[in-house]
Amino acid sequence: MRTIIGLVLIIALFAGCLGAGGVDTQAATYVGSERCGECHKDKYEDWKNTFHSRMMQDPKENPNAILGDFESENKFRTFTKEDVAYTIAGNMAPAQHYLTSIDGDLFYLPASWNGVAWAPRNPMFWNKPENSWFITCSGCHSTGPKPEEKTMAEAAIGCEACHGPGSIHAGMSTALAARAGAIVNPAKLSGHLEVQVCSQCHTNGKDPSGTYSYPIGYVPGMNLEHYYNPYTPGETPEQYYPDGTSKAHHPQYLDWVNGAHGAAGIICTDCHDPHKRDNHYQLKEEGNNLCFECHEMTGTPTLTHSIHDFGDCIGCHMAELGHGGSHNFKVVTPEETVTLAGGNLTIQPNSCNACHYHADDTPEELADIMEAIRDKARGKTESAAVEEEAAE
Repeated sequence: MRTIIGLVLIIALFAGCLGAGGVDTQAATYVGSERCGECHKDKYEDWKNTFHSRMMQDPKENPNAILGDFESENKFRTFTKEDVAYTIAGNMAPAQHYLTSIDGDLFYLPASWNGVAWAPRNPMFWNKPENSWFITCSGCHSTGPKPEEKTMAEAAIGCEACHGPGSIHAGMSTALAARAGAIVNPAKLSGHLEVQVCSQCHTNGKDPSGTYSYPIGYVPGMNLEHYYNPYTPGETPEQYYPDGTSKAHHPQYLDWVNGAHGAAGIICTDCHDPHKRDNHYQLKEEGNNLCFECHEMTGTPTLTHSIHDFGDCIGCHMAELGHGGSHNFKVVTPEETVTLAGGNLTIQPNSCNACHYHADDTPEELADIMEAIRDKARGKTESAAVEEEAAE
């Protein structure tokens, strides 16, 4: 009995040292995704097929990771395959970027491969100390980076990027319940903290010191607000279009928090499965099937719904106005481009012109077409509309 009581007290004391996510962030260390896979084989194999596992790759370990054309001469590509220490993205993004090692530090090389050709990337200042990859990007492209030491725990967005350091969990031989409490399960966090696990990278801003572009020191389960200051329309208006849509890199959280889904409490994992890639965006259901789980087309169709075939919800509600598909899910109309930016698509893009079918139309033309459709929906004849305009 004394032994049992002693164990209970030890477990209670241990639990009292744990953070919000159930992990002693001071004592736990990173063990790597392969170690996680020893026990969680199915999840590990699923993760290996996701873009997270391939966000950063070492070409020495996987020569096929390099997608760019290194055979042909090009004025932008001033480096060789041998200069590439790591590849960044390329499997899911429009471009693949390349890191090189200089005196133990990592820097982006001055050209990126966009899938068909080379394009310049910071060709004048790519090797400056202030542009060290460990300062600018490592927190979202690797797991457990230490910028002051120029090291990282894992060259990928690994299991522990979302679940926290796993050494205590992996090393415990205690009861299953105690083990589960020694690792972060985002699904068991409050919705507020769960979203922060994703938004530690799927957002844009600065750490409180203003030095890093990612939340240095943050571990899943903590309150991200203590480690990161995301851009906001009020404090950093230059990062937003006039209508309030983000134009920053990694805009998902910035749009979500200002959109209807954020207000309704719809969180990332309601739509996305972080472990599986059965489709491009790791959605739980493909295409409109996912939208129709919550949204039903009832009542009188709206203007745009009446002229489209419902074949592609995200084409309008997640138009690529900035860096990737908008996550505020609102349709930005051509009228907004006209009224907010005088018709200038650079200042204020809209959902209709973002479609390749309407890319050559002017916002003014599209606004007139939409107004004509509205008039028709209201039962106005063309002559009646002319008479009404003349009377005004």
